[in-house]
Amino acid sequence: MSSEAVCGREVFLCLVCGQETICALNIDEFSRLIDVHLTESQSIIVDVPPGGSMHVKGTLEVLDKSLRHNSFPEEFFDRSLEVVE
Repeated sequence: MSSEAVCGREVFLCLVCGQETICALNIDEFSRLIDVHLTESQSIIVDVPPGGSMHVKGTLEVLDKSLRHNSFPEEFFDRSLEVVE
């Protein structure tokens, strides 16, 4: 699945991690973590070490970069505004 597969719109999956943080994944990151075509149970795990950024792993692979806590809403709204303009 790619961004083009969703009617040319930016798509984000926002995982609310308790009262700790919100992990925003774009469609490309999400697609690397799980296979949307499988009917079997899959998972995405967000690990937040004390004082550190988010480390995300899914059934298929581990993201090669950590995600900043302030990537949401900053990245979400910046990209959304770019699409609207």
